[in-house]
Amino acid sequence: MVNERGFALVTALVFLVILTLLGVSMMSGTGLQTKMASNTQQKQLAFEAAQATLKTVIATLPTRSLALTSCTGSGSGTGWRVCKQNMLKTLTSQIIVQNATWGLSGGSGRGIPYSALLVPPASSPFPVNAAGGINAYYHEPEFLVTYAGQGRMPPGSSLSARHHGSIAAFVNIYQIDTMGTGGTVSAVAILQSYYRLMTMR
Repeated sequence: MVNERGFALVTALVFLVILTLLGVSMMSGTGLQTKMASNTQQKQLAFEAAQATLKTVIATLPTRSLALTSCTGSGSGTGWRVCKQNMLKTLTSQIIVQNATWGLSGGSGRGIPYSALLVPPASSPFPVNAAGGINAYYHEPEFLVTYAGQGRMPPGSSLSARHHGSIAAFVNIYQIDTMGTGGTVSAVAILQSYYRLMTMR
C-alpha cells in the first residue's frame, strides 16, 4: 500500500509539471501572437499614412508650381517644391535611406511634411507622438517630388492636359516618394509612384 501511494504521488507530480509546462508554453505563445498583431497593426498604420500622402500629392500636383529646385537642404518649412534630381539615396541599408531622406532618427529631412499640402494651412491629420499610443504616429508623413524627365505621349493614354492648341504632345514625368510611420520608428512604409503630366507644344 505504501508503494502504491508513493507511485500515485510521483505520477501526480509528473502530471502537475507537464500541465505547468503546457501553461507556460501557451502563455508564451499568446504573448508572441500579441506582439505579432501589434507589429502588423503598426505596419498597416505606416502604409496607410504613406498611401494617403501619395494620393494627396497626386491630386494636387497639376495645380502646383512645377519649377525645379536643387532640394539640397531640409524640406521642413519649405512648402511645395519639385527636385531636379532624385534625392533618394541608392544605398543598400534601409535605415540609411530613411535617415538621409526623411529625417528619421536625426537625418537631414529632405522630405516635405504632409501639412505643407493643406490649403489653407492647417495642422496635420496625423497626430504625432513619439511615445506611441493608439492611432499615434512617430513622425509626420513626408513626400518628395522629383522631375524624372520628358517623353512622348504613349498612344491611347489618358493623361492630364496642361496646355492646349499645339501639335506635339509630350509628357513630363514626376517621381513621387512618400514616407509614413506607425507608432514607432521601426514601423516605416515608403511608397513610390510616377505621375505623367501632358504638355502640348
